[in-house]
Amino acid sequence: PHQSTATEKLIIKLTSPKNITQFSQKLEKLGVTQVNPINLPRKKDLKNAQFLLTPPPQSIVIELTANDDLDTVIQTLNQHDNIAYVEPIYPITLFSTSESPSPPNDPLYNKQAYMARLELTQLHHLPIIEPVIVAIIDSGIDHRHHDLSAMIHYNRNEIPDNGIDDDNNGYRDDFFGYNFYGESEGKGTPNSHDEEGHGTHIAGIIAAQSNNGHGMSGLTHGARLLPIRFLDAQGNGNQVDAAIAIRYAVDQGARIINCSWGFFNVNTVLREAIQYAIDHHVIVVAAVGNSDTLIPEFPAGLPGVITVGSVGQSQKRSYFSSYGPHLDFMYIGQNILGTTPGNTYDYKSGTSQSTAFVTGIIASLLAAEPDLTPDDIYDRLKQATSQSEKSKKMGYGMIDISKLISNLDIQLESVPVMRSRSNTLSVTDVLNYPNPIRSEGTTFGFTSTEHGANVQIRIYTPDGQKVHEIAAVTVTGYNNHIQWHPTSIKNGTYLYHLEISGQTGTFSKTGKCTVLQ
Repeated sequence: PHQSTATEKLIIKLTSPKNITQFSQKLEKLGVTQVNPINLPRKKDLKNAQFLLTPPPQSIVIELTANDDLDTVIQTLNQHDNIAYVEPIYPITLFSTSESPSPPNDPLYNKQAYMARLELTQLHHLPIIEPVIVAIIDSGIDHRHHDLSAMIHYNRNEIPDNGIDDDNNGYRDDFFGYNFYGESEGKGTPNSHDEEGHGTHIAGIIAAQSNNGHGMSGLTHGARLLPIRFLDAQGNGNQVDAAIAIRYAVDQGARIINCSWGFFNVNTVLREAIQYAIDHHVIVVAAVGNSDTLIPEFPAGLPGVITVGSVGQSQKRSYFSSYGPHLDFMYIGQNILGTTPGNTYDYKSGTSQSTAFVTGIIASLLAAEPDLTPDDIYDRLKQATSQSEKSKKMGYGMIDISKLISNLDIQLESVPVMRSRSNTLSVTDVLNYPNPIRSEGTTFGFTSTEHGANVQIRIYTPDGQKVHEIAAVTVTGYNNHIQWHPTSIKNGTYLYHLEISGQTGTFSKTGKCTVLQ
């Protein structure tokens, strides 16, 4: 019998959209009144960078009443010749828990003893030939966190907060990623901000900005984090929304997808979404689970997924870490420091955290060698472990960073360097948002081809009086870390002059902004 944990909703895939009217009449006889079509993200033609036309919805979600017998409804619906499958919608479980002590307020690298012990800082010295988009499909990310803001990937083809689907991908205002919680019921929103904290914690482990005078250090400088939310403030969500989010991540250009969650049953729509990612050469890294059991959880138990378990400081399997023949690698997952919403930090444990470490390691490899395939990455990781054969308890075991890097045909940099394939400074997509500027302030955003160029932004009244000045440095890719909160500025229209000076050129632009607080 179906478990009560499956919720009182069903996902139904139709073989053809033609007989929806007749099918809807059958649903009415069963007492179903709430029917929600599912619009999966538009498939992207990767060769031409265009989104293909989406066919009419062929999957629907129906809501049952508390008195309906789930098995009877499924049996009745399966007799209809227009149905490919009927399944309960399965939930997910996050694979981490909070730990003490409370996070300190000063720079926290000395609280990350595992970075030095496991020689993870070597990853900082790998060259960055091309930053890698890493999709964190989770509870969202606090993209304003001072350890994360410079590491976020933004959809540069979308103008934020204008209510328009500028890039015609099916989602309006998805500049900061997207929130797919409730998307299967038509309730998705552009607000990908993290209210639960889990996704932000994962993001910090992977790519918290190092050497910036704030907080902690992430594993890699080469990741650009794509915030994708499908969980609410309590960490609740379902596999249908997760599946839509995975397809979106692939179409947005993610090369790695981090899934630090799972469940013991799997919906077909999630299985198909994972296969969609694999077919597009995207690496999916998933947590094995925190149930100390041999029973697989999903998506970790699906073919082609890199599955990660947890060890403690002694490198023995954590008491909570699940296991089995689907387990690939182990990494530390106990008492791990991470970023949390609101410029704070906390310790958490779980295979969620172990998974984030492996995702960060993979991102470092891909940024240094962009042409590596998913099979190449898996082989490099396997060669860097101590076990030649898999075991159910430990997979191939721990990844040895020194061994991993020694097998690379790459010379380490003495200082972390962000390289660009362009030898001339190029700055595009310059805008400040939101505009008008209200109490939350504004961000000056732009895309730069040079890392470490000097930025000066001067704010003037219309008659030429300077009222504020901002200094910063660029990162390669999209820059969103320069913020202004005009607390002592009167309402009105102002001019801003942006100047960027680097080793490969200079750039300047003047624009207008309005303060309205």
